[in-house]
Amino acid sequence: MDNQTGKKSIIGPIIVVVVMILLGLLVGCNAKQCTFLNALKGNPKGALHIGSLLSGTKIFIDNEKKTITEASELPIIFKDLKAETHEILVGKDGYWPWIKKINLAPGTTTTVLPFMVQQNPIGQVIRTVDPEYKTYVTLINQDKLPTSGTKKLSKDNKVSLFVENGAIKAEWVGEETIPYFFCNGECSDVQTVITPQSSINSLDFYGDRNDVLIFSDQSGIYAIELDKRGTQNFQPVYSGKDIKFLKTQDGSFYLLDAGKLVHIIL
Repeated sequence: MDNQTGKKSIIGPIIVVVVMILLGLLVGCNAKQCTFLNALKGNPKGALHIGSLLSGTKIFIDNEKKTITEASELPIIFKDLKAETHEILVGKDGYWPWIKKINLAPGTTTTVLPFMVQQNPIGQVIRTVDPEYKTYVTLINQDKLPTSGTKKLSKDNKVSLFVENGAIKAEWVGEETIPYFFCNGECSDVQTVITPQSSINSLDFYGDRNDVLIFSDQSGIYAIELDKRGTQNFQPVYSGKDIKFLKTQDGSFYLLDAGKLVHIIL
């Protein structure tokens, strides 16, 4: 009897402590704790953060139209979504659609950063008699693919690109924690972005983004995102034959297509 009484006297305070801890977490909890507590409460909700949007972009979640953006670059957050897999479609007239299936975890906010590529980018043919023709043709032909020893850095100096054994690879070189677009199940500071079927001619970052790259091969120019969660978006930029390009400081491109020099703005 004395032993049973002693056990009861110990169990009672333990239960009180556990209840107090749970109550405290309900008031303030980190992401993992909140995920656990939301499951306990039967409230499996998640949030979706969508950034890098253009003005006039339409956003659909699970085939339901949610909003049309009014200003560029402003992020939009959708709260209280079911903690399950959702299909997000981001579109704008004149641009290729961006689609991704993403799983939302309860009690957390998941970020996605769509990129938009014009379906018919503005281009200007540079004639052979123009003074800049020879200059840019020379620069394009002199431009070399980045290798593991000559990596190309993003504008913010946080991501580098290089080609190794026919594959395009990206490396996180920032001081911050490895971002989500280097994580697909597990996180790694180096990932293979894509291994094209044909040889790579040119490679660079798309605009000022550090999570989207642009490359050319024997069939054209393409943009592809680093984020491999769900669908890894891959979009055509320009069709041609054995194209090489050069990205300028203003973000536009000079490309050499079978001897024809074209200046395009994306």
